[in-house]
Formats: sequence, structure tokens, C-alpha cells
Amino acid sequence: MKIKKKLIPNFFFTPLIVMIFLFLSQRGLAQSTLTISNNGDTGSSGTGWSAAGTSPITISITANASIDDSVIEGYLNQGKDVIVQTANHGDRIELIGEINKTAGTDATLTLKTDHVVLDNNSKIESTAGRLNVILWGEFPETLGGTIIMDGSVITTNGGGLAMAGQNTTTTWEPYAGATAITIPSGTPYGGGPGLKIINSTITTAGGNIRGLGRTINNTGSDNNFGLYINGSTIATAAGNQYWFGTYGKDSGTADYLSGLEVNDSEISSTSGNISFFGQIEGSGSVVKGNALRIGTLGGSNNSNATGNVRIATTTGDITLTGDQRTAGVSTSN
Repeated sequence: MKIKKKLIPNFFFTPLIVMIFLFLSQRGLAQSTLTISNNGDTGSSGTGWSAAGTSPITISITANASIDDSVIEGYLNQGKDVIVQTANHGDRIELIGEINKTAGTDATLTLKTDHVVLDNNSKIESTAGRLNVILWGEFPETLGGTIIMDGSVITTNGGGLAMAGQNTTTTWEPYAGATAITIPSGTPYGGGPGLKIINSTITTAGGNIRGLGRTINNTGSDNNFGLYINGSTIATAAGNQYWFGTYGKDSGTADYLSGLEVNDSEISSTSGNISFFGQIEGSGSVVKGNALRIGTLGGSNNSNATGNVRIATTTGDITLTGDQRTAGVSTSN
């Protein structure tokens, strides 16, 4: 049998390639990363980014970009709110420098993208006025996104810290007596933790914390957490803390997971309430799993709860809740 080869003119491929590129761009697969450091572009615009507005100042990203942390500091030190945001699914904002608010009245800083990453030795800090911080993941599409603090520091000087995601919003009081601000109400998710805080320090001095994370990891036994806190110190004084971690099945069966897991960490307040809520959703299919697990050193599938975890408040309430909504869990571990 002879196979006939049909040659397609070259002019066919060029528009086809353009169409594919546009499609991928619209679906968020033409990914961009904004790096915030001490050697990025300065001014009101740079390669791939520009700033507009009065308060909030919105810094928009259209391509891979690098912005100097002094740009954001300058606005915050004038008491202006700052929103840094990207446009596509798969985009990242990565802080590798320090954002220090050293002057001005209270302000709010929002990092808004699909993947928010605070790298080792990075810092967001205020020593003048309250600084509310919003880490907004899985934006602009609900196709998966994450928030990661890895060896980083957040000090809000009385401001609140919200870590959540997706397109839905709610109003939230960042500290007692504050005017409510708009934050994401959805739960960012990934193949690993939707929210991960490891080897980090968070101090709010009266600011509230709200942290949400979800996983749909359905294979293996490592990194299967909706929300994971490890090796970290978190203190809110009079501020309240609310942590929510959940697992929902994508496909297949997870060997091991925790909706919310805390290892080797100290979490405290003076009068603020502390609440941990872990959940395995009704759609989950799990061999070994826990809605909420506290005290395990080493992460998933460690049968010995040997990690040192301290959760303490002087006069507040501590609430620990595990909600297993599926009959598809063989054992707890």
C-alpha cells in the first residue's frame, strides 16, 4: 500500500501558530513572573509593568517584569494602598527582597496573582502605621493557584493578614475596630498545599489572620495538605486567627493526606481566639487521612506524632475541628 504525502503550504502554519498562541495566552498559559527585589526597575513604570491610580495604586503586570521594592515602599510610606496584580492563569509574584513601611499612616498591600511566593529571607514589615497584607492566590481564574511563605517574615504592626484566593470576595475586619476591607473568600488549591507556611515568622501585634488552603492531590503520600504550617512562629497578641484547610478529590485515590496539618511550630495570642478547621470533603477518596492533624514531624504518612507544636492563648479561646465528610477514608493516621 502506498501512502500519499500531501504537502501543506507554509502560509497555513503561520496563522495557525498565531491562533494557538492567542488561545494559550487567553487561557493563561503564556505565563509571566513579577520579581520584587532590591535591584528591579524604579519609577512609575518599567519593562512589563506600570503603576496607575491614587489610592489604591495599582501596579499591573503584562509580561515578565522586575520591580524594585523601593517603588512599593514609597507608596506605602505615603499612606497609600498598593495592589500588585498580574493578568493570566499561571502568573507568579515572587518576593525575594524586603518591603519595609517606615513612614505614613495605615495602608494595605495586596499581592494578587495565581501563585504568590515569599522566598527565603524575604520580608514584609511595617514600623510606622498598621500594614494590612493580602496575599491573594488563584487569580484571575479558578484553575488552581497557591500561596507559599518559605523562610519569610511578615510583621504588620497591628494590621491584618489575609491569605486566600479565587474571584469571590468578602468583607473582613483586619483588626478590632477597623473599617472592613475586601479580601478573597475562596480557597486556593494546588497539587500540593494551597497555602504553605514553612520556616517563617508572622507577627501582627493585634492584627487578625485568616488563612485558607486546599489540595486536590490524589496520588502518593507526600505534600498532600490543603494547608500546611511547619517550622514557623505565628503570634497575633489580641488578634484572632482562623485557619482552614481542606481536601477534595480530583481523580484517583490519595494514599495519605491531611486537610490541615501543623508540624514543629508555635502559634500564640494573648486575648485573640485561635481556630483550626481541617476538612476532608465529601468528594475525597483516601487510604489514610486526617481532616486535622497537629504534631507530626516530617509531614505526610508519618505514623509517629513527635513534632513539637505549641498552640497557646492567655485569655482567648482555642478551637480545633476536624470534619471528615466522606466514607471513603480507610484509616486515620
